[in-house]
Order: sequence, then C-alpha cells, then structure tokens
Amino acid sequence: MTLNLIYDLISFFGFQFNDFWSTVLGLRVGAVEQNPLARLVSKSWITLALYKFSLAGLAFSLIFLTIPINTIRTYIIIAADELECLVTLNNILAIKQHKRNKK
Repeated sequence: MTLNLIYDLISFFGFQFNDFWSTVLGLRVGAVEQNPLARLVSKSWITLALYKFSLAGLAFSLIFLTIPINTIRTYIIIAADELECLVTLNNILAIKQHKRNKK
C-alpha cells in the first residue's frame, strides 16, 4: 500500500466522519436530515453510520477500481473531500440556525 493511498483513505473517510458527526449533532438538536435516503435510517446513529460509511466505502472502492491513473484518482478524491467539506459546513450552519430559532 503506497503512502498516497493511505493519505487518500484518511482524508476521504475523515471528511465522511465529519459529515456523519455533524449530522448526528444536528439530529440531536432537532434538525431534520435532508437526504431522503439517509432520513430513512437516521433514527439511530448506528444505522446512519452504517449507511454513510458503507456508501463511502463503495464510492472509494469504485474510484480505485475504475480509474487506472493515480493522479486522476487523487484529484477525484480531493474533489470528493471538498464536497464533503461543503456538506459539513451546511450541517454546521443548519445546527446554528436551528439553535437560533429555538431561542
């Protein structure tokens, strides 16, 4: 396993965890999951984790199995990480807005 692959795995699943955890925190304060598929499994944090991380694992596997050029794979992982940053930012802003509306 190359060092680049390890970095890609850590960053990809690290950002997936940020999305998962900010979703759990949002659900705890009373926010509603906006993804209709994730909403079906968001009753328990365990099922939500299984859903999110199994999809992330599938996506990561497909990226590495279907794209033969290492540089292109890295750019796709970076793009996916940036997308997850935006999702996490949206979750944080939704939590803040929900808390503000409760006051």
